[in-house]
Amino acid sequence: MSQKLIDDIDKYANLLMSVGVLKTTRPLIPIEAAELIYRLKEEEEETHEQIAKRLGLGKSYNVKSINNESRDTSTVQDFLRILNLSHKSRKLLGWGRSDSNKIPFMVGAIISKLDSKDDQDMVIQSSLTRGIKKKEANMILNLKKTFPNMPIESCIEKILKIRPIEKTTYITIHTLSKKMMDRLTYDSLKHKYTVPNYIIKILQEKINSGKIISVKLKGNTMYISTDKEADKDIQGNIKKSKLTFSKYLDYILDGDHIE
Repeated sequence: MSQKLIDDIDKYANLLMSVGVLKTTRPLIPIEAAELIYRLKEEEEETHEQIAKRLGLGKSYNVKSINNESRDTSTVQDFLRILNLSHKSRKLLGWGRSDSNKIPFMVGAIISKLDSKDDQDMVIQSSLTRGIKKKEANMILNLKKTFPNMPIESCIEKILKIRPIEKTTYITIHTLSKKMMDRLTYDSLKHKYTVPNYIIKILQEKINSGKIISVKLKGNTMYISTDKEADKDIQGNIKKSKLTFSKYLDYILDGDHIE
């Protein structure tokens, strides 16, 4: 008789490390973890909830007693669900950000709800090349279920066409001296501005194009967000001034800028 999973210390430990929430190296890929979870469930003849408790998966709904607590079983079901993916697609799943060249586990779990393996494969391939996100995968799934005769390619295109246009934001960091911070605080109060909004007004007046999106202060450290045009304009002004970046910012921020 073959050894049970819970008696195989190495395999069981690998499973626990792979499905845990701690930031540690995951020795198994999602499909390998799913296969072991299925094996564990069959060998121990346990319910989804019992497996969730055993592996520490899912939110606990009752902490009064460890024996009586109820567990959310959705994560266990997601693992078991990816076993429905075709053999060529299931190994393409990874653990999200730590596997940037693979499809996030949760996206794969959503795709696995599609009835047709051909449809699953098509969405998986599109996810690899076009970076389909969790929300988009759900929208594709719902569209296909609502209109079952619509080709999966059309479902994908319809959802991806409504993606918002993502704009690149440029972040610049500058630490203000105490003297400069005190001066900006005084001037902003005098003109009834918050300090960040006062700095935005000064910087916006000094550029010829683009937009200063926001200024955030953490202590005396300033985080300036701009669009591409504003960043280019500021860099051009720095070059013309022949000053360092820090000295240029101190120069344009110095003085009362509102008449």
